[in-house]
Amino acid sequence: MDQTSQPQLVSEQQSAAILEFLRNGGISPVHVGLEVVILATNYACIATDSLWNNVDSQAVLDALDAYSSDFRSEQDATYPGGYDEFSTRVREAIAVYGFFEHCAFLLLSIPRKARPKDAQKRFDAIRREMERSGDMKSIEVLEELGIAIMPKVAEFMVVLQDFKP
Repeated sequence: MDQTSQPQLVSEQQSAAILEFLRNGGISPVHVGLEVVILATNYACIATDSLWNNVDSQAVLDALDAYSSDFRSEQDATYPGGYDEFSTRVREAIAVYGFFEHCAFLLLSIPRKARPKDAQKRFDAIRREMERSGDMKSIEVLEELGIAIMPKVAEFMVVLQDFKP
């Protein structure tokens, strides 16, 4: 399979997994908020053995549209700011979860015995790794989100420690 078709295949598999999660969960389209989308997307990542950084936010939104033909109008009626705001929040959440994952991988690249245990030391270690690679954009995001993300990064570390891409 060539590399140009790979992202589309992943997107299709993730969309199918999201639909499966929503249908099997019996979740009413009117109750599909951001938290449910995160759970469904996480399920899709597990089901397709993929990472948050490989999630296509448009594929997620397309899956929600496929789940209910009235999804956009329901979000317009129930979500503060309507569907446009909802879709923006979905895209942002996917990006943030991808960032948590990126930070977790940076920490996992440090030998286990040398890995920092407390939040501030983890934050500093991630920043050093980003500086070392010249990833200034990620440093900006890290500084913006701050040390408060370290518990979520730690959760991702637990999930990803045995991940073999």
